[in-house]
Amino acid sequence: MNYTILIADDEPEIRTLLRLYLENENYQIIEAENGKQALELLKKEHVDLCLLDIMMPEMDGYHVLQELRKTSNIPVMILSAKDADSEKILGLNLGADDYLAKPFNPLEAVARVNSNIRRFYALGTAELSSNILTVRDLELDPEGCVLKKKWRTD
Repeated sequence: MNYTILIADDEPEIRTLLRLYLENENYQIIEAENGKQALELLKKEHVDLCLLDIMMPEMDGYHVLQELRKTSNIPVMILSAKDADSEKILGLNLGADDYLAKPFNPLEAVARVNSNIRRFYALGTAELSSNILTVRDLELDPEGCVLKKKWRTD
């Protein structure tokens, strides 16, 4: 299966570098140069993992992450020049799955992407949706603790 990675970073050099390495691993790549564009792409495109810079124009990565977590639990890796422990802790507490400080080794970034994809998709997390229980107009995802009501259109 081909996985799609969103690279959201305001530095074109970083996006290009990551694109080259990730495409070499057969990932499909889409790019955003600011937080607002990243959020729009996350809403309209199928994305399997997001590489997210913190310091971006229009909307920073923390706000993008907060908005994304309202509707999705895809893996998110933060790439940031902010390498203080407090920044890493904040990013992870907001819902990031990994945090990689800039400058980084692109081979390490690829290894971390592979690890997050493997953990999330290949080891069963993506299969949780098959355990959804349906009763009349209610759907319960016991693993995600989410109950949804299906609305009738007739």
